[in-house]
Amino acid sequence: MKVCAYCQTGVEDEIIDCPKCNKSLFRQRRKILNNPSELIEYAIIKSGVKFKTEKEKNDFKHTVIKSCAEKSIPITSENINEFIQHLFDYK
Repeated sequence: MKVCAYCQTGVEDEIIDCPKCNKSLFRQRRKILNNPSELIEYAIIKSGVKFKTEKEKNDFKHTVIKSCAEKSIPITSENINEFIQHLFDYK
């Protein structure tokens, strides 16, 4: 989903021009992520880090979540950009 930047009408991603105002400038509607596993998945995708298998990726996510919990580091949408940067540096 995306939202027209002019009239705030929500439209599907395939739409090129807003059906309400006929403009073609949109903002992506963001899904709010609260689950640590989803946030780490988002960070992996945004960083471009590739894993050989799905199991390897899931093991990595589990390790990150466990390590953060042990060190009392919250995994939130507010600090996910730091995780993305660390993953990008890791890549």
